[in-house]
Amino acid sequence: MPNSARLACGCCVFLVFAVIPSSAGEDIKPKFVLQKSHIFGLSISPDGKMLAIGSEDDRVTLFDLEQGKEIRFLGGLATSYGDIRVAFSPDGKTVATIGKGSWRNKIVLFPVAKDEKPIVLDGKKTWIDEKTPDRKYHLTLKFDKSLEAEYFNTMKPPLFSPDGKHLARVLASTRAEGEFIRVSFFVWDIVNRKPVSDHAEHEKWIRAAHYAVPAELKDKLGLAREPPAAVSADNSLLAVSTFNISAKTGMLDVYDVASGKRILSLPQKEKVRAAFSPDGAVLATGGIRTPIHVWEMPKRKKKE
Repeated sequence: MPNSARLACGCCVFLVFAVIPSSAGEDIKPKFVLQKSHIFGLSISPDGKMLAIGSEDDRVTLFDLEQGKEIRFLGGLATSYGDIRVAFSPDGKTVATIGKGSWRNKIVLFPVAKDEKPIVLDGKKTWIDEKTPDRKYHLTLKFDKSLEAEYFNTMKPPLFSPDGKHLARVLASTRAEGEFIRVSFFVWDIVNRKPVSDHAEHEKWIRAAHYAVPAELKDKLGLAREPPAAVSADNSLLAVSTFNISAKTGMLDVYDVASGKRILSLPQKEKVRAAFSPDGAVLATGGIRTPIHVWEMPKRKKKE
């Protein structure tokens, strides 16, 4: 890749090809860098061609990962306190978003296609933080404590069912119960735009989507209170972002779960957000003070 810089006209995004030293002593070049910071949410489309970004200015923006330029501004969540999480639907046609503040009870679906209006799913009177919530809409599941309460205590992105017809989000803080933690979810029927009260068919995919780091790997990496920044779709790659406050230095490490080996180590100025492409070939990272970097993962041997 040539060492160059260029301006993507019309979107006010500078593309800068940087060289960052890894802990292995090799120079790791990002595919490109988007000079956009204050990032809270990242999601890569199923085909790996687009990146959805939720930023502190309450904006949801779509970027082209092949050309490294902004496609367009999808929409915003006014007064969401700048904390926006995003997720692509399985067919890549929709970006689901959640926020805080006045948007804490809502999920907004932004169509990727131009000139289509967003859909707002309003969950008022059904959420756990309302005075009189309708508890029949709450799905409460037990998870092994190896998943760690901290995993759920940060706002999680909305979660699509495999067929794209339902959407779930974490509702409540976890509560310890012996060897388990309890987590409440809220599930939407997207097709009919209504909350779900019969959760039997949804427990399996919601549970499967919440990955627990293998105990031996967690002990090796010291992840007792450090939830992963990102996990690949097949659970084979794990990205962990850490920050040393006294030294004011951070690191983003990518591990191969099967072997427990670190395959990439990238110095950072803070703890960052991260997202893998569905095939695990691309990793997007970004933070409050850190521009978005798009990295191509080292090629791995295919399993026989």
